[in-house]
Amino acid sequence: MSDGWSESAAAWIAELGEAGDFGRSAVLDAPMLARLRERGFRQALDIGCGEGRFCRRIQDLGVETIGIDPTDAQLRQARARDPGASPSPAASRVR
Repeated sequence: MSDGWSESAAAWIAELGEAGDFGRSAVLDAPMLARLRERGFRQALDIGCGEGRFCRRIQDLGVETIGIDPTDAQLRQARARDPGASPSPAASRVR
């Protein structure tokens, strides 16, 4: 039985692009990034990072990120969009 994400990953990546969907870009990003700025975090874990868009936004604040996702296609896209990142061995094992 599939969880559906493997089959829909390519469409998700193509549709959302770097900006993300409306809920993330217009509603969630600003308050979540503000919390990170206010508290001076140096590291963050993004569970369900998808193609890594929010990890890259967090990195723009100077915060080191680790993103994990159960969908291999999403992780491959995240790595492709952030070629300087070091892959986490645990991220590739998450299912």
